[in-house]
Amino acid sequence: MIYLFVAVLGFDFLRASALAKAANWASNGAALVFFLAHGSWLWKVALPLAAANGLGGYLGARVALEKGSRWVRFLFIGVVGALILRLGWQLIRG
Repeated sequence: MIYLFVAVLGFDFLRASALAKAANWASNGAALVFFLAHGSWLWKVALPLAAANGLGGYLGARVALEKGSRWVRFLFIGVVGALILRLGWQLIRG
């Protein structure tokens, strides 16, 4: 989603990251409503994960604001590169 916001909509990495976080939060809220409505949520799993997600988002946003868009861009490229390498390794191993 960050890539979409940068490449298609022309946002800088910092703004794209913030918008992606907001969209992720909205989708998590929709999922919560869905699972609650169907009575199929596992609160012992969901609550710690929600707390960890909130803490990670808060800390990530603070670091991104302190370090700036350039830092977010390098981190994004590093994470995407690591995921590509991991996928390649999994394909080679079978």
